[in-house]
Amino acid sequence: MSKHEKTIAVTYCNANGLKDTLSLLNVCEQVNDLSYVELDANAWGSREEKLGYAILDEINTDLKDTLEQYKLGSSLTAYDYFDFEKYGRDIAIAEGYFASEEIFLVYTSDIDHKLYTVEEIKDTLNDPRL
Repeated sequence: MSKHEKTIAVTYCNANGLKDTLSLLNVCEQVNDLSYVELDANAWGSREEKLGYAILDEINTDLKDTLEQYKLGSSLTAYDYFDFEKYGRDIAIAEGYFASEEIFLVYTSDIDHKLYTVEEIKDTLNDPRL
């Protein structure tokens, strides 16, 4: 696993209270099936506001483009007036949960942490230590 995949897996396990070996192995096997949005923990604003910015920048780029095209005066756009915190809050309520200060997990990407048996994972990894 890459460092990034490990971070996502650990974040998912911590957020969902998964501590047993089988669950941890299953999360590692399925980590690429998780949908998430990364937040800048060092940026200003609430988690919801950071989520609002991240969603527009990474996922809902059509809305961002529309807001940037609608001019309000000579130098401002609708994007400058957009309420990112409310937008992020509504997404958080409807779409997922904050797993950490840096990761927002989407509900539809939840994985089955009992999907594979230890034997199946062992065969996949071909690791005699398991």
